Amino acid sequence: MASEITVVIPAHAARIKNGMLERALRSVYAQTLQPDAFSIAIDVDGEGAAKTRGRALAAVRTKYTAFLDSDDRLKEQHLRVLRDAMTENDAAFTFSWFEPVGMGDHVGHFGKHFDKRNPHHTTMTVLCRTDIAQEVGFPEPASGETYGNEDWFFILGFCEKAIERDLRMIHVPERTWEYHYHGRNTSGMARNGDGPDRWK
Repeated sequence: MASEITVVIPAHAARIKNGMLERALRSVYAQTLQPDAFSIAIDVDGEGAAKTRGRALAAVRTKYTAFLDSDDRLKEQHLRVLRDAMTENDAAFTFSWFEPVGMGDHVGHFGKHFDKRNPHHTTMTVLCRTDIAQEVGFPEPASGETYGNEDWFFILGFCEKAIERDLRMIHVPERTWEYHYHGRNTSGMARNGDGPDRWK
């Protein structure tokens, strides 16, 4: 049975060289529910996460999109847990939570009920309906910003669509993926961490 899922991964050359992208891909290969496709976009021009993630999302043709950052890793049940929650609850957006690696849980929203009218950060490692995700897209950060925040603006945009169309957005209180803090995280900005602007 097809999963109807494409895994979207934005990356840049440093993540290829240092093996992080390969680690992320291996975690997808190990899923108990395999995706139907990958969409990987490589940032070679220092555009940052918003444009790179957006290019990968634009190529998706499956019903669902699962996002994964190139420096993180999925546990083997991740896609199955989120897809089952999506279908069982007739939801448009589902998210679990992460096991922190290299630091504590700096977000602290594990197990917190998600209210689309008063949202909190879900992280970007979510499963959602592709059609709505493509409508929302990823706005580019304002000039001079330290953090991209394209993930937060995506969540807010998805909430607006979900409110308009009475769609469900739900949290699965399980830790199904690993957030790797390694001091080279870009926070969506090419000039941060190991982003392209740093190694040109």
